[in-house]
Amino acid sequence: MNDFKKNKLPVVLVLSFIICILGIVIFLFFVDNNYFMMEENEDLIDIIYQCSLNDNEIDFDKIFDEEWDEMIVIEPYSTPKDLYKNFKWNKINTSIEYRDDINLIVFLKNKKIISYLNYPMIKGNFLDYGVFKRDSARFKVELSSSDDFTNFKHILQ
Repeated sequence: MNDFKKNKLPVVLVLSFIICILGIVIFLFFVDNNYFMMEENEDLIDIIYQCSLNDNEIDFDKIFDEEWDEMIVIEPYSTPKDLYKNFKWNKINTSIEYRDDINLIVFLKNKKIISYLNYPMIKGNFLDYGVFKRDSARFKVELSSSDDFTNFKHILQ
């Protein structure tokens, strides 16, 4: 009977190890496939707004300290999944397809989404849309004379 317990111990250890490895693999699968929602960067909304009140230019390279190499500005009523098919959009929470009062701003590092925000147009409207490299993600702050609306126009280099 004592030999049976001794032989059972290595089997239990091996099975426990296999179960742990399987758990880690499943967890990494879910993380890699973006099953966890990313939080919107609400702090950056406030920073952009404050810049628009105090400066005549917004330089995203200076105001967003994270490691990123591209920024996408998406206009209202757009479907990001159709415009930019190479990215995993399921980890961000936006309703840009149905709304006309926000711009979606997405930051990428090595073609992966690292941060995003739904920028309310009441705080400013981006006039230029598309992909902007980090070193050219600069926008001029313009006050519209017709409706007292703040607009952000891309500065060409």
